[in-house]
Amino acid sequence: SVRPGTGEPFDLSGEQEGLPSAPPRRAEERAGDGSGSPRKGGGGQTFEISREVLVRGISLCYLAAFSSLFVQLPGLIGSSGILPASSFLEASPAITLAGVFGTSPWVVDAWLDVMALCGMGLSVLGALGGASTLSLAACFMLYASLVVAGQAFTEGFEGDTLLLEVGLLAALWAPALPSVHGADRAASPVVLLLLRLALFKVLLMGGSAKIFSPDHSWRRLTALHHFYATQALPTPASWYLVQLPDVVLRLGVAVFLAVELCASFLIALAPLRGVRVWVAAAVAALQGVVALG
Repeated sequence: SVRPGTGEPFDLSGEQEGLPSAPPRRAEERAGDGSGSPRKGGGGQTFEISREVLVRGISLCYLAAFSSLFVQLPGLIGSSGILPASSFLEASPAITLAGVFGTSPWVVDAWLDVMALCGMGLSVLGALGGASTLSLAACFMLYASLVVAGQAFTEGFEGDTLLLEVGLLAALWAPALPSVHGADRAASPVVLLLLRLALFKVLLMGGSAKIFSPDHSWRRLTALHHFYATQALPTPASWYLVQLPDVVLRLGVAVFLAVELCASFLIALAPLRGVRVWVAAAVAALQGVVALG
């Protein structure tokens, strides 16, 4: 372009006029980090997709736990149950809601039902995409209260303990507000590390318990010969799986142990994201086979 009246060329971008030009965007700002996780302006990853999957998945787990416990409360810890929670709370020195509202059997029964129903409602909200740090923290406190009130029926049960552990981490990982779906803040590297360590612990302890178990069938690779026929909750596929050839069942045990023991270290220590993705897929496939049988 030519400056009118002088014939001198000038740059429309303003660089020759002394005006600052717009700085070019960095490649990572234009394309993210290459992992499908968009970056915030501050540079931290939001892990929006994985956060959404985890939060909704934990909400579904809470829903199953609250629903299952709700129908069992009267017979287990209700006023006419095996271990009435009212008697337990009356003898407990801890300061609880029972100390405020009393330990009458009907009051305690009502509170147990209210906590379970509130937990179910918050779980449904989270599964539909409305979870937040506050709602998941409420689920954690409600379910922890029911676990304590459950006494021998819930204390020390590894499934409840694992749900509370991961549920607390999910509350810290969830978006602060349900409407922004994780884009409101960068993911905490501390919480991310704790989530990976939780998965590492579950896999490593699961594999180690089988290897060092007094039951020699795992070390001899014969555990699946009777597992499908004697498990507590068999599926329609269990009968067909137990009919598989000996070599297939032995190979299944070997793969099972290899995935649990090796995947635990790769999930926690593998520096490449692609490796972690494939390992996670192997773990998911393994759990799918377990659920099938």
